Amino acid sequence: MASFDKGALAAALRESQEEIGIDPANVQIIGQLDQVPVAARYLVTPFVGILSPPFSARPNEDEVRSVISIPVSALLNPNCFTAELVEAAGKSRVIYHFRYEDLDIWGATARILKQLLEVAYGFRSNA
Repeated sequence: MASFDKGALAAALRESQEEIGIDPANVQIIGQLDQVPVAARYLVTPFVGILSPPFSARPNEDEVRSVISIPVSALLNPNCFTAELVEAAGKSRVIYHFRYEDLDIWGATARILKQLLEVAYGFRSNA
């Protein structure tokens, strides 16, 4: 079995349960991605798991605006992904965007999605 950061995994499973109602007993963890900085103050350790069906999201309205489902094939569409260079506080950084229908997924979520698609599907962009 793969070696995962057990403390980060416990936190991820706890947060998933608190935020959208995922029962940790129904998740088979298959991978851990690289940590992603969030708001320059935190590091998020993403995990990839398979969720046993059926699942009906129960978003915690205090923490989650919405739960969405997007086909992987849509995220792999070259027209879905863009990157922009922005300047802030004298520093340059790249902001990734995945666009699907009327959604713009960006920031830490887009960085996590990009890495997942690279690892799992060999995703490469021209952006």
